[in-house]
Amino acid sequence: MTGFSTRSMLMAGAMTIAVLMLASDCSALEAGTKPAVVVASVGTPGPKPAAGDDTTLMADIFIFTCGFIGILFAIFLFMCVSAISLGSGRDEERSLTGGGSDEELVTIYETIREGAKAFLWAEYQICFIFVVAFGFIIFILVSHSGASWDFSAGGLTALSFVVGAVTSIIAGYIGMMVAVFSNARTAVSAKKDGEAGWVESFNTAFRA
Repeated sequence: MTGFSTRSMLMAGAMTIAVLMLASDCSALEAGTKPAVVVASVGTPGPKPAAGDDTTLMADIFIFTCGFIGILFAIFLFMCVSAISLGSGRDEERSLTGGGSDEELVTIYETIREGAKAFLWAEYQICFIFVVAFGFIIFILVSHSGASWDFSAGGLTALSFVVGAVTSIIAGYIGMMVAVFSNARTAVSAKKDGEAGWVESFNTAFRA
């Protein structure tokens, strides 16, 4: 369960914005509303904005508000977890082991952290090759339209693919670091006596 809620709220905030914007656009198309088009003729005014523009504006406000609230809540959960301080150096060891009674916990924590970083770096090296190769393929295929070439369309499509891949990589890195970050603090919380250990460790794991 560790590393779940904070990542979920971050992704939920971003996905809420993307998905609801798509739903809003689809609803506008189904309702027959179109964006106002300005005619580039001197003295010829463009059509008036459609009546559904106000509804679209309200939907956009709602979409971005939900996403913003989700991100703020994720930050709040992260702050709750990070409040369990591990310190650094000898202070970290005392905090984790309760005065040096369980040095193995420190070793496991540091090993998992370094192993997670090594795993991500090995994985992302392959991902970077994949992104570059398929980005180039997408650029060529989209740019070539029949007998002509449209490099602007191909470039924008390839750029969208690269941006999506990079943001996915960043999300994966954040998720892994949050999981490792919270695992150690869950273990520290579980060392409390009696019912407090169950409650604190569960809350720490769930908030992460």
